Amino acid sequence: MKRDTALRTMAAALSLTCLLSAASCSLPGQGSGSGSKGEKPKQSASEVLKHTYTAEPIGSTPDVQYVNTITRLGDTDNVLITGSSDKGDGEELFITDLSFDSFTPIIPKYERGKNSELYCNTAAALDGTIFHVANITDHGDMEMPDWSSPDFDFDSYDWDAYNKNSVQTTYLYTFDSTGKELSSSKVNMDIFNEDADDEAIIPYLSSITPIDSTKALAHISAEVESYYILNTDGTFGEQIDFPDDVWLGAVCATPDKNIAFTSYYEENQCIGVVDTKTFKVNSKAATISGLDNDSITNLVSGDENYAYYASSYRGLYGIKDNGTAEMLTAWVDSDLSGDNIRGIMPVGNNEFIIYIYDYSDASANGFYRIKERDASELQDKTLITVAVIYSDSDFMSEVNSFNRTSDKYRIKINDYSKYYDWDQQSEKYLNTPAKQFKLDIIAGNSPDMVYFSDPTAIKGLSNKGVFVDLNDYLGKDGTVSKDDIVPSLLKACEEDGKLYSISPNFGMTTVAVKKALCDKENWTIDDLIETYEKLPEGAQLTEWDSTKINVFNFLMTNMNFVDYKNGKCSYDSDEFIKILEFANRFPDEEEQPDWENMNEEQMDKYYEERQTAIRKNKALISQISLYDLRDINRAKAVTFGEDITLAGYPSRNGCGMSVNTSASFAILSDSPNKDECWRFISSFFTSDYQKKNNWSLPALKSVLEDELDEAMKDPNYTDENGEKHYEPSEYTIGDQTITIPNLSAEDREYLKDLIYNANVSGMSVWDSDIEDIVNEEINAYFAGEKTAKQTAEIIQNRVSIMVSEQS
Repeated sequence: MKRDTALRTMAAALSLTCLLSAASCSLPGQGSGSGSKGEKPKQSASEVLKHTYTAEPIGSTPDVQYVNTITRLGDTDNVLITGSSDKGDGEELFITDLSFDSFTPIIPKYERGKNSELYCNTAAALDGTIFHVANITDHGDMEMPDWSSPDFDFDSYDWDAYNKNSVQTTYLYTFDSTGKELSSSKVNMDIFNEDADDEAIIPYLSSITPIDSTKALAHISAEVESYYILNTDGTFGEQIDFPDDVWLGAVCATPDKNIAFTSYYEENQCIGVVDTKTFKVNSKAATISGLDNDSITNLVSGDENYAYYASSYRGLYGIKDNGTAEMLTAWVDSDLSGDNIRGIMPVGNNEFIIYIYDYSDASANGFYRIKERDASELQDKTLITVAVIYSDSDFMSEVNSFNRTSDKYRIKINDYSKYYDWDQQSEKYLNTPAKQFKLDIIAGNSPDMVYFSDPTAIKGLSNKGVFVDLNDYLGKDGTVSKDDIVPSLLKACEEDGKLYSISPNFGMTTVAVKKALCDKENWTIDDLIETYEKLPEGAQLTEWDSTKINVFNFLMTNMNFVDYKNGKCSYDSDEFIKILEFANRFPDEEEQPDWENMNEEQMDKYYEERQTAIRKNKALISQISLYDLRDINRAKAVTFGEDITLAGYPSRNGCGMSVNTSASFAILSDSPNKDECWRFISSFFTSDYQKKNNWSLPALKSVLEDELDEAMKDPNYTDENGEKHYEPSEYTIGDQTITIPNLSAEDREYLKDLIYNANVSGMSVWDSDIEDIVNEEINAYFAGEKTAKQTAEIIQNRVSIMVSEQS
């Protein structure tokens, strides 16, 4: 076990227990504006943001769909650009210089048949030699699949003939730093086909990492992945044997002609090295420190300052030989989004070239030179800190837009996802973002606002005076008002009439059962058990996975046994004991099919039996998600085949619908920047922003109304010419094709009423400490070591102590 970390976490937990109630007495009230009683002093952005970069667009962009890589070619000013072809498959290569003003194409001289496919991979050695691999699969006279056509019938296409007619050839080309061809050869892939049977995946050369001008490390993809030294004459040299527990992440060559790669070892991210002279692998040459649970996605050879430069979703790092990683900048501090950065290239003097590809804003795509910002530029700006857990690209875009346009404020992100600390040996979290957030509150390190995907941190502190009541801000200065927002979402976010948090989008899930079996909405655990017992013996609860633990977790979805406000719990209740006893009826594990020996007909039969289990009364319920407004009609037509009742999750208080927010905002009471925080939050409640997230329900009534109208039409897609195409939604079970009806006018109003007026019990709260206790005790119960009543009493005692100390 991680002893040091565990001790630190135990000490932190004790501090939290002892200090939280005392801290709550001195927490600030809800002022509005700088200087209110209990507020922290404002901070200048220049005091905190010591390492930020500015990004300036340079040059133009080659005519490709998007750029894949940018690589400096040796000591020259020439740069290799590779991009996905906008003319079809394959890859296009260009040489440019550091101005990125013009692009000279490199055109390898291979020939292709009419019905052929091309897969390419290109990389450059540190001396500037370019290696280009082309895998060409020729299908002869066989008509190739038209993947882009919505009419393409995957099931009826003759795949046997397709594979039989396929002939694969692999070529290797090398070019110098000006794009002049140095060599071309056919790669001998026969050695990988000798032992392959007809059913095996055809081996192909998927990627290369050049070592010097004469050889590269080649990755062969097949039934078993392998790595070999590939020579420029197309022959293979030594095989590189990587340990079974090593997975190669980012890879780059080093000045001493070795290969460096990132990998994980015993939960630590490491840099490994391949010695290309001895062909030995040191999978943990250096353990990387300083990443805070970040993951490297791009690794390039460094300079006199660092052994390597690396990029990640969060930022840009310099890494020293001993593995010490120093963050040069967080992308968001430089008005950039890690999601959109496709490559980094150091150019000296602490400057870099990056390529940005933003799928939501094509005007931002292109090459940028980034360099450190003069701190004086931030002196007149007030800092606003936002604590987040796994922020998404849309959120980061709003932050960047705010920072670029505000002349008085600047937002800094504190990503709390780095505080997830999982101990594999004990299978428990030693720390979580919610725990760390509470500790920071006690230590006086609170942010101005939070954007948390885990509501536990907000819920657990809602009665401590930590957050402002957002009801006081709704509608302020013409911003989004209470009447604009879906009422059930507001209800889920409320605590005793106070709105401590709010989410710009959400989802709702419920549970359906055949109307013939149950015509009661918002059922209790007794109702569910009574209905289940009407089914034949041996029936499952759901159509897929009805094991003890899965049934238990499902039944706990809307059962609230913890009262955080009053520091009480009720795990010794009759309802909890009934849940334990009912879950215990089911098997510990599902009987799994013999996947390896099943033929296609047997697999089809297995899936058809699962798909029709509820129709045939071999299972009782199905969960329905309202993220997609067509899901209720899909459930009626496909899963049940008859009228349904939305009985909901069993509950104690008649709240059968579950509301799930992707992330919620809250403003801290001691923030001196409350009004500006609210103005930023309001940007997420505009129609333009709300329409971006088609994977969830919008908070705005007006946008939801538009989506309900769309669900009355056939599903549609927009082609490359901007034209909409409508086609009915269909689902196939066995030989039967079922058309899923669009919403009728009656359906639309029913669904609107269901979403607007659902009786909800608030957002689900996940507390890792309580989960650990519950899981430990129920596993002992399922193993037959205790009775359900004994288990409930033990959980009640253990959790009662925990929540009473923190109340």
